[in-house]
Formats: sequence, structure tokens, C-alpha cells
Amino acid sequence: MQYTNEECVEFLQRIIAANKNRIEHYTYMSQYLDTDRDTDLLLLFEKYIQQSQQFKAQLTPMIYREGDTEQTGDHKILNASTNTLSQPSRSNIVEACKQLEIEVKQVYNDIHLFNAIMEDQIKELIISQSELLKSNSDDTTSSV
Repeated sequence: MQYTNEECVEFLQRIIAANKNRIEHYTYMSQYLDTDRDTDLLLLFEKYIQQSQQFKAQLTPMIYREGDTEQTGDHKILNASTNTLSQPSRSNIVEACKQLEIEVKQVYNDIHLFNAIMEDQIKELIISQSELLKSNSDDTTSSV
């Protein structure tokens, strides 16, 4: 199914971009972790990367046909700064992750702006993804 309502397409593009940014952030932060001491965070980051890949894969066909180029561009949807990791300690990385998760959830929370014009099937998918993101906060908090 390809969705054509321009406002909804832009919203879906923002969600896809947020998931793409989330993948990039967790991949970037993983390089600062110790493979022996930080296995819990590495596993958590891998879970989040896979989750965002799945979310992106579910949403992409709704607005792009096979062979189309994603229009999410190179702009960053999320502001969580991985550049602030001048001292890449475990606690700094966890704090950056918490901020990242807050920002991703904020992008998903904008769904209420499109309730009246978005098809139920798409709303349900986005709400389902949002609920999975909310359940992640316990994982991130317990990793400190």
C-alpha cells in the first residue's frame, strides 16, 4: 500500500528518518563501549538497532515504491548529540541514549496531529511501534 496524503507522508518520512538516525546513533555509540565489560549495553544497542530497522522496513513501503529513493535526506531529525561524548564513559553514553529515546518518542507522539486524516491501519502500526519504544525505557534505565 502506498500512502498519498501529503501531510501524512511527511509525518511518515519523519518517523523513518528518526529510526534511521536512531540506528546511526547506536552504531556510533557502540564503538565507545568495551566488548568485555559493556556486553549488556552492546546487546541493548543491537536490540534497538534491529528494532529501528524493523520499524523502518514496515513504514517504508507505505510511502515509497520499490526502487524509489527515500526522501528523508541527510538532515537529522533527532538532536541527541553524540558529539558531546568527549569523555565517552558508560554513564555519558547511557545519558545520551536516554535523550535519544526521548526524542524518538516525541516524533512518534505527533501522531495525534494526524488522527483525523490517517488511515486506521497506519495509525495502528505507528501506535504499536510507539508502545514498543515506551517499553524500552525500562531497559535503558536498568543499564546505568
